[in-house]
Amino acid sequence: MIRCHPVLRIAALFAVTLLSACAAIGPAPVSLQGTEHWVQSVSAHDGKPLKLYVWEKRRPDLELKSVAASGKVVVLAHGATTPGRVGFDLQVDGVSGPTHSLMDYLAARGYDVFALDYQAYGRSDGHQCGRCVTTEVAAKDIGAVVDYVSAQRGVKQVYLLGWSWGTVTTGLFAMLHPDKVRRLVLFAPPVWQGPVGKVPPTEFRPVTEKGVRDLFTPDAAEPPAID
Repeated sequence: MIRCHPVLRIAALFAVTLLSACAAIGPAPVSLQGTEHWVQSVSAHDGKPLKLYVWEKRRPDLELKSVAASGKVVVLAHGATTPGRVGFDLQVDGVSGPTHSLMDYLAARGYDVFALDYQAYGRSDGHQCGRCVTTEVAAKDIGAVVDYVSAQRGVKQVYLLGWSWGTVTTGLFAMLHPDKVRRLVLFAPPVWQGPVGKVPPTEFRPVTEKGVRDLFTPDAAEPPAID
């Protein structure tokens, strides 16, 4: 059984509800297949060629012909802090096995799921200007990945889910290319009421799977309460 952190569980249920009201919800398979993809693109920041990292999860018994027929192809776009694979496929050991993966939740239900890293995030190619990865630049990265995934899976449209700042980047992409989006899911969009705090002194910071996983591991536990 695959479990999600409460926040991710809400995202998963919200996503599944919006993606397809008729999705068959069956038992999760014993294992899911993960595949790395590298998408050749051109940076909208400086016009230089680069490669974007994309992580895919799907059931090993899922035939690609059936994917094309059903159109159950999902692209996940991360926010401003955590890259795609770490944010959407976090594996944390739980009582019933690895937990907290939205990708596992969707893939177990018959979706072919892809999570991208914007340029300068995760394992995608980067450059020295972190703040140059604007919403417009990230939306172009989404476009390159959507085109790649659509061609690879033989579909004309994909389900697109954005988390946090990803709701802004996917929203922009969907406005520019509505013909490429089957359905858009916006989860936890940011709300700004004005400048808050100081501008970070550095443009990059390390975000590792272990570091994010540690957020779900309590340092200490209180003894059980006794009446």
